[in-house]
Amino acid sequence: RNRKLSGELFWNCFMLALARGPDDRVLVVGLQHDMGDGSAWTQADEDYARAAHKRHLVVVQTVLGGHRFVSGYGPYPGLAPEALDWPGEGRWVSWPDQSRAVIIDDGGTLARRDPHAMARGCAAMTLGPVTRQNDGSVVLHLLVEAVSLAWRSEVDRGGMLPSIGFTSLSPRDVDQKGGLPEQMEFTGNSLVVLGDGSVCRRRAGGMFSRGNDLFARIPPGEVERRSGKLAPGYTMRAGQLLTVTWRPGSLKITADGDTVLDYADSPEEHFALVDTPPPGPVYAVVDCCCAVSRIRIP
Repeated sequence: RNRKLSGELFWNCFMLALARGPDDRVLVVGLQHDMGDGSAWTQADEDYARAAHKRHLVVVQTVLGGHRFVSGYGPYPGLAPEALDWPGEGRWVSWPDQSRAVIIDDGGTLARRDPHAMARGCAAMTLGPVTRQNDGSVVLHLLVEAVSLAWRSEVDRGGMLPSIGFTSLSPRDVDQKGGLPEQMEFTGNSLVVLGDGSVCRRRAGGMFSRGNDLFARIPPGEVERRSGKLAPGYTMRAGQLLTVTWRPGSLKITADGDTVLDYADSPEEHFALVDTPPPGPVYAVVDCCCAVSRIRIP
């Protein structure tokens, strides 16, 4: 919160971003947006502020590159090279659109800023690929470090898991496509479990976007979705070790060894939603949302 010369109080929305400077130097750029007195904030206001920051970052990037800014905001400038060339094992990377994502502890911890105020906006992906087993399955381990009391943590009372999934797109691929989409299941070449246990598959390599209409219907075939069932009685707690395993035909999540979700394609289905993990590197995508407010790659 800040105060104008007149004494009037107002709220600022700040964002720090890495930007390429002259001679390939990496600069930390601070962007500010006036949010008014904060008396009638909505999610739309915050979405607008994030979009404004993204536009302004492109302007800064253009000027730093020695180009005269004329009109329009041009293509997404991309993350600074050092952000993607950082040693990737056990580390996260996020993009400016995810304004509530805070990456700390040498890149190994993903935390949601103001976790009691907003449930989402904290998506990131691993800089390095996840572990691949001898049988071809891929495994992701996540340690829950903090749980917000503002959101229900009991599945039986409507508690939602963080959205967790996998993609064959590397962070550099995602950066070239403009960063992670607003919803994890819109990520290209991905298999994602949503907070209610739904399993989503996007086979197209590009990111799906609703554009300016956040309530637009998703065309058939863009994202395939089937219902999964979370284990009754499960409660999210700090200190839990979540393990997500993708095997041919199945996707399983455990918490300290206890099954939370065990999805397998039904023989009655016309096609497999959870097929064989793709060859080559596979990366994790996570939205640290709802009750879980901080997670770490152990």
